[in-house]
Amino acid sequence: MADDLGADVARSSSSFEDYGVRMTEIDIAGLKKEIVLAALYHRAAAVGAGSLHPRVEDELSVASARELWRAHGQLVDQSRRGFRRIKHIRFDYLHGRLLKVTFLGRTSVDVTGFDRQYGPGAAIRVVDRLRSGASIKESAE
Repeated sequence: MADDLGADVARSSSSFEDYGVRMTEIDIAGLKKEIVLAALYHRAAAVGAGSLHPRVEDELSVASARELWRAHGQLVDQSRRGFRRIKHIRFDYLHGRLLKVTFLGRTSVDVTGFDRQYGPGAAIRVVDRLRSGASIKESAE
């Protein structure tokens, strides 16, 4: 009986790749994370009840994105050495718009959920336009 239970647990532990889902990670080295967040926000659309959010039509400036980043990146854990910062910061919905992105440290962002919602490669196109010198709004078109 115990052996059967162990076999079931072993069979049930699988990765997302078993279901055909792969993480899409984009390199954003050289770009400010606030600018990337603002550009992805402008590319995103309100979904469901998010369209009723009072700020759904607002533009997201770099300064506002920086404040949001600081709010999400608050000092969260106290250890013997003091406070630690969050290394991975996730934005699911922002002012009613579906983002589903996770900033992984300073140089990359996981855009798996973003690309699932807006189409494969949607996020990399935004980042590529930013790299080529487009403005935040131009990169989101």
